[in-house]
Amino acid sequence: MTEHTTTTTLHTRANRLLDTASFITLATSNDTGTPWASTVNYVVLRSPLRLIWYSMTQAQHSINIERHPMLSGSIFRTDLGELSPPAGLDGLQLLGDGRALPDEEAEAIHTLYYRLNFPDPELRKSWQLPLTEFLEGGRRRFYEMRPHSLWLLDLDQWREDKVDQRIAVDISQLA
Repeated sequence: MTEHTTTTTLHTRANRLLDTASFITLATSNDTGTPWASTVNYVVLRSPLRLIWYSMTQAQHSINIERHPMLSGSIFRTDLGELSPPAGLDGLQLLGDGRALPDEEAEAIHTLYYRLNFPDPELRKSWQLPLTEFLEGGRRRFYEMRPHSLWLLDLDQWREDKVDQRIAVDISQLA
């Protein structure tokens, strides 16, 4: 391993992407195996590692998660400048299990999601939807993805021969 692919650097890169990207493109599938991709605004929670977002209950990806909870996701940034040569880009892919959060978890997640997503209280106030929107009978739900596999773009390989491949990251070290 070169200096760029040391375990510490991989974990630093993965954490930077998880903590700063804000959007993930999720891939789900329906009953016939037809894929569906949706980009959602998430916050990351640790111990265990979880990505939290909310969506309409009738959105295609929400229906797919209800029926087939395995999903994958991709997070990518191109604005990292010298933090991530070449070209300021970095990306990760995840594989994990998704679910709608039940009512008994919604209140705590509602508060946490909005606090993490909108640290400024005035901005938070303008974006925050009422908790009732996320409870049984509401049009939305909070969802979580619990990743069990994660890969980063192998920047060293890219520098060497411009081959676009991934390198596995130990998720247990990210919590």
